[in-house]
Amino acid sequence: MVPQIGLGWAITGVLLSLGANMALTYWLARYALRPVLEKLVLKLGYGLPQVSQENHLGLTVLCRVMPGAPFFVQNYLLGLAKVPFWTYLWVSWSIQGAFGVAMVVFGDSLMQGNGKVVFLAVCVLIVISVLIKWVRRSYQKKKVEAT
Repeated sequence: MVPQIGLGWAITGVLLSLGANMALTYWLARYALRPVLEKLVLKLGYGLPQVSQENHLGLTVLCRVMPGAPFFVQNYLLGLAKVPFWTYLWVSWSIQGAFGVAMVVFGDSLMQGNGKVVFLAVCVLIVISVLIKWVRRSYQKKKVEAT
């Protein structure tokens, strides 16, 4: 029999690894690799994002709920945009953590053959997806109203 760590420890591991990943990539983008990335971006003919203080939260939310850029690219973009670390971390960790926990619960319940929990996990994933769609629409409305 193969030893198992249990669902609680798996969820804890997912949340801790997401937090560590986010912290490391933020530090790399904001400090360690910033000079190299600045040169690369400028060489390619682009500029680094300049985001006002009042738009940091909105940018972070949008970056996390919009489809397209991979997770690590989002992390680097937010670090380069100089979004404050705690804003970046709590928004990112909340959104990505919700998906991560739901996926771990879904996978565990699927492997255990527990149909009720599979259904619950799928419902949570649907609710998260609907909330993300709602956030996208509300930001889109604000953008249209601002123009």
